[in-house]
Amino acid sequence: MEEEKIELYIKELRPDIYLLDEAHEVSGYLVIGKDKACVIDTMNGNNDLGEAVRKLTDKPVFVINTHGHPDHIYGNVYFDEAYINPRDIPLAEMFVNDPEFQKCCQKAGRFMPPFKEIKGGDVIDLGGKTLEVYELPGHTPGGILLLLKEDRILFVGDSINHHLWMQLDGCPEMSDFVKALDKVMFLEDKADLILHGHARDFDDISLMRCMRQACAEIAEGKTDDDEIYNWFDGVGRQHKFSLLPGKKYSQEDSVVCYTPRHKKLAVIFPGVGYNQDKPLLYYASKLVRSKGYDIINISYQNIPSGIMGDAAAGKKAAEIAYAQAEEQLSGTDFSKYDDILFIGKSMGTVVSAIYVMNHKIGAKQIWYTPVEATFGFGTKDAVAFIGNADPWSNYEDVKALAAKAGITLHTYPGRNHSLESGFVDTDCRTVNDVISKTSEYISQR
Repeated sequence: MEEEKIELYIKELRPDIYLLDEAHEVSGYLVIGKDKACVIDTMNGNNDLGEAVRKLTDKPVFVINTHGHPDHIYGNVYFDEAYINPRDIPLAEMFVNDPEFQKCCQKAGRFMPPFKEIKGGDVIDLGGKTLEVYELPGHTPGGILLLLKEDRILFVGDSINHHLWMQLDGCPEMSDFVKALDKVMFLEDKADLILHGHARDFDDISLMRCMRQACAEIAEGKTDDDEIYNWFDGVGRQHKFSLLPGKKYSQEDSVVCYTPRHKKLAVIFPGVGYNQDKPLLYYASKLVRSKGYDIINISYQNIPSGIMGDAAAGKKAAEIAYAQAEEQLSGTDFSKYDDILFIGKSMGTVVSAIYVMNHKIGAKQIWYTPVEATFGFGTKDAVAFIGNADPWSNYEDVKALAAKAGITLHTYPGRNHSLESGFVDTDCRTVNDVISKTSEYISQR
């Protein structure tokens, strides 16, 4: 927020097109049409970007976020209207709900406008300037490119740049990313210049082709000379690539960062209101990541409330969640993995069990607070954790169903549906015990 203000550099790149450079760390852009203006990415929010933009234009202003990472969305607090690809809304909301960010917002008297959806194929008319939207899943699931048609400029966020991050959770196989790139390579003929999310000037459109070649080399295993890449959440590899001589670029050093492909995959199925940022799934995710698993986080939207104790409503909610999981996993090639874990919480255990049954996947399952319906799909290879004061299920019924299926059930007396007792020290010990037993189960496999 403003109290942490750092310098904002503003540069007019072309008439009515401005670079918004926050401390030479991250960049946004302002495009002004005859009727309205668009801010493309709002950076970290360390300056009152709204005030800065109003000094440049009196046109109505709205925001388009190229993806959901915090250094591209936090400045949305200075605007009333912001658009993002729906595939990145769960990611963006995870960062928006970060307690530290919420604390800063409250202290500054700011709030994030709700995200509105923008998708590939959408066209935004600013009045004499037209932005066309194209999807490029890779750096994030919902990354988008924006073609400023009249000026032949392609705004790419972090999806195409000199330092591409593809080592993050949720990034696809490099071969799949190359396929996604190939679907938008025709934009080479529609744009001459690129502006990415950490640029200070234009890059020639050929950056796109050069980066694509590097990604293809990684996918083909041409990585013998790749160097270690240390970053804040782990260790990966970096694959250097060359640029075309005689072309203008904002920098010369160029790499694609990635994590060497493991043959282990964990899919996390959350519960209703119990997402991957809550203790059990948060630490389970850290555990499996430390063991070398790739992670796919399933998310749900528009799940009906008030389903506890209502079997029919619970079944309907599970069907909705399952359909969304099917869609999110539709592009996953499970045959590439030797070791597959499905980790579910509450209703997510039902979704997990149904998916394994329907797709005949050899996945081992970890169930946190399963319900009776979880046991109705023939699962044999699983471990379960439950509190005997869980109001979402009948503990004795769950205990009997687990015994009948031969599934180990770890019981925590007096714990509720979150495996909590209301006593902080006790709850911390419970989480530690659950994760320890989860680790043992994974190691025994």
